[in-house]
Amino acid sequence: MKNNENLCFLWSHVRHLNPKARRATTITQKDREFITNLDYDGIDFPVKISDIDKIERKNSISISVFGYNGKKQFYPIRNSKTKYEDHMELLLLGDGEGNNHYVLIKDVNRMLFRVSKYTHKKHLCLHCLHSCVSEEVLEKHKETCLEVNGTQAVKLPKEGTKIKFKNHRNSMPVPFVIYADFESILVPEERKVESESVEDKSSTDLYQTHKACSFGLKTVCHYDDKYSGEFKSYVGEDAALVFLKTVLKESFRCREMVNNIFKKKMVITRNCSICGNDLGEDRVRDHDHVTGMYRGAAHNICNLKYRITWKVPVVFHNLRGYDSHLIMQEIGKFKMDVNVIPNNMEKYISFSLGKNLVFIDSIQFMASSLEALVSNLSPEDFRIVGKRWKGEDFNLVTQKGVFPYEFLDNISKLDTEGLPSRDKFYSSLYESEVKEEDYKRAQKVWDHFKMKTMRDYHDLYLETDVLLLADVFENFRRTCLESYELDPAHYVSAPSLSWDAFLKRSNEEIELVSDMDMFQFFEKDDLLKLTASQCFQSHRIMNENLVVVKRMKEVLTLNKPCYVGMSILDLSKTLMYDFHYNTIKKEYGNNSRLLFTDTDSLMYELKTDDVYEDFKRIGEEQDCWNNSDYPKDSPYYSTHNKKVIGRFKDEAEGVPIIEFVGLRSKMYSYVKENGGGGMTAKGVKNSRIIEL
Repeated sequence: MKNNENLCFLWSHVRHLNPKARRATTITQKDREFITNLDYDGIDFPVKISDIDKIERKNSISISVFGYNGKKQFYPIRNSKTKYEDHMELLLLGDGEGNNHYVLIKDVNRMLFRVSKYTHKKHLCLHCLHSCVSEEVLEKHKETCLEVNGTQAVKLPKEGTKIKFKNHRNSMPVPFVIYADFESILVPEERKVESESVEDKSSTDLYQTHKACSFGLKTVCHYDDKYSGEFKSYVGEDAALVFLKTVLKESFRCREMVNNIFKKKMVITRNCSICGNDLGEDRVRDHDHVTGMYRGAAHNICNLKYRITWKVPVVFHNLRGYDSHLIMQEIGKFKMDVNVIPNNMEKYISFSLGKNLVFIDSIQFMASSLEALVSNLSPEDFRIVGKRWKGEDFNLVTQKGVFPYEFLDNISKLDTEGLPSRDKFYSSLYESEVKEEDYKRAQKVWDHFKMKTMRDYHDLYLETDVLLLADVFENFRRTCLESYELDPAHYVSAPSLSWDAFLKRSNEEIELVSDMDMFQFFEKDDLLKLTASQCFQSHRIMNENLVVVKRMKEVLTLNKPCYVGMSILDLSKTLMYDFHYNTIKKEYGNNSRLLFTDTDSLMYELKTDDVYEDFKRIGEEQDCWNNSDYPKDSPYYSTHNKKVIGRFKDEAEGVPIIEFVGLRSKMYSYVKENGGGGMTAKGVKNSRIIEL
């Protein structure tokens, strides 16, 4: 409807109730008089999607809104939750600059006719735009559509479409990776904050404000250590801003290095050096773009895809939970694109700055503390730390370090002489004080490195954190490259890496689900209500330079075999039930009592003279045990079945369990005969678990 008053929604409503065959976009005097029949009191113009609920209630009409992405593809933005007798469909058009316009849809089926290639009459689901062959099929489809798909267009693959490993480029090691860490001052606060977001409505006690006061970073070259950068650090209240400037400059240096290191060679071969298939007449030279080493002849298309990446990953340990918050306070000052892969509005799995920098979180690959990961490395794995420190220096920096975070509430305290007393290491967050042995180790480090002020202690603590992280992740990269010929630095999390590793190692082609009913059958229990919302969902103002906007994907493309996860879980259940009924119950009958079970674990109370002799006999008959975790001097120790899938391990490692307490799911504890034990308490702070 032609108007200059931002009333396009209102006039579309009028035309819906007062249709015209000719000159339908012209507003007449009769149309203006008709407005008195509508109730738009309290509605601001232009109309927001969130206000349509009010319009529906006031005017007893259900309203659906569709969008158009400019690629001949429509998608649903909103569908009414309340069904009235009168129903109106609108198309929301935008110019990409914030100017939107509502257009009345006279016949939604005609508008969406080209959604599928089916040329006869279509029965369309307005939630996912799936086309059904009859009204009966449509009604059956609607029963589960909304809870599985939400209000989102679903794009099904063609029948017979298969997925296989295609990311050959990820087999090429990323040339440069930057490892980094922040330290912060913890400024005390004494006020209560009320969340402005409806979805996060809660009262929060603002106890401390964390402000970045320093950073350290180390650039590592995979191909030749002489191209690696020296450890860099900075201390100052503008640490986050200086950090971003530094990593941008470092990324440009890395790209320049890659551009200038090339050599070429050629030999004759029959198979593609990348995909392994027969070359035929389609062959080109394939060489390593960093070292210049010749890799072999390859298909032209494979060679084009197998290019070196210009992106430089920046790795933090716990980027999602901590460091990203510090970076986001300053990232808006750079006039560069910022793209985010979020968990939610506050936690980001990964994000990129411009075309070169990609920030990733090592915890997304190795979900343990840095201390625990370091303890798993052998001395020869410390290639970076071992080069920086030798002898007793090395022994001290590779042990657990502690830092008085709450003591450092002002950057000037870095000039404090002497190591703070033990009580200054107290953590209010975890409600715990530093252990005596850890504090003594800190004193030993202070004396050994002849420190004078807290700045000396801070600098060593920061550098060791960064270099230890570099060694941990570089060792992980080497392991994955050796085992799977894939570099984790190309990925953002373990699931994406393991998915490609599965496709690459299995060399299987997996058929995708191309039938909507089958897709809904698989997803019904796993995707409940996760996407049932309009395109724009919420926003959060981070500071004057940055606003985070949460949007829904316009179209959900089904390019993964969603049935695989369900099938694997079902196989796991089958294995567990088979073991329970055909092994334990068959052997012990009423002398066995199942205490709890999880996806991959069971705990029993068994009444028998010698359970270990029983299990030895059962293992000889059924080959179901993996005793590689038993002490090597145990008569039951064996490396047979070590790391073999589907074999059971003794969680107590050969020591009898004498006490067990189970309160509910994922909340239990047990005590072993030697005084050890274990405890799981989901949702309870680790500090509380330690106290227990």
